[in-house]
Amino acid sequence: MDKNTLEDVYAHYNTEVTACLFESETLKRHFQILKNNLSGTKILEVGCGIGTFSCMLAELTDNLTIVDGSPSCLLHTKNRMIRENISIDRFNFIESLWDDFETEEKYSDVVFLRGAEHIENPAKTISNLSKCLAPGGRIHISVPNGRSLHRKVGAYMGMLDRPESFTQGDYNVGHHHVFDFWSFRDLIVNNCKMDLVNSHGVMLKFLSNRQMTELFKQNKELPMALHQVGQELPHLCAELYYCAQNRE
Repeated sequence: MDKNTLEDVYAHYNTEVTACLFESETLKRHFQILKNNLSGTKILEVGCGIGTFSCMLAELTDNLTIVDGSPSCLLHTKNRMIRENISIDRFNFIESLWDDFETEEKYSDVVFLRGAEHIENPAKTISNLSKCLAPGGRIHISVPNGRSLHRKVGAYMGMLDRPESFTQGDYNVGHHHVFDFWSFRDLIVNNCKMDLVNSHGVMLKFLSNRQMTELFKQNKELPMALHQVGQELPHLCAELYYCAQNRE
């Protein structure tokens, strides 16, 4: 993905994708899973978007490096941190495309969330990022689920040819791949040659984000209930989380 495309994706996410309660509640559950699987406090975040996870990670460590190819994403993240009274002087911000990023530094954790679906060769990128891990370090990856409950419902209703078909939303945000629970696990284990430490589903979803948001407004217990049930049905959740480490 080139920088012009990244700028377009940033603009779309900033104005349309993130401004809903469903997204906010999903990110809360997502972060809790990530937090429970971190191996240390020297963290490399690859792809910051509009800074939601960056601000959450800032609560856990003073040793955070943030890499993004979009100058708008980096600026937005910095400004967001300042608005939330987070001192940005203790963090390292690097403008670089993911595949161009090189460093001699080693990190306890590499956080690569909602990025693999955007690039043509995710296995290559993940393998390169795994070189940044210290011994025993972990990489944390998440992707949307191409065979989630809501996509299955959409396919039965004739809105998609198949659950894993590309949607207009996928095209709008520059997705190159649609993964499911097993295909991405296979990519990590067999293509990237990494050991899987843990995997989880994040939030069950059966309607559109806008419709889910209205349901969440009506019942504050619903987000946690759907997320908890989703732990029993990870292959049907809206998003998929994987924690992996290098093979010894």
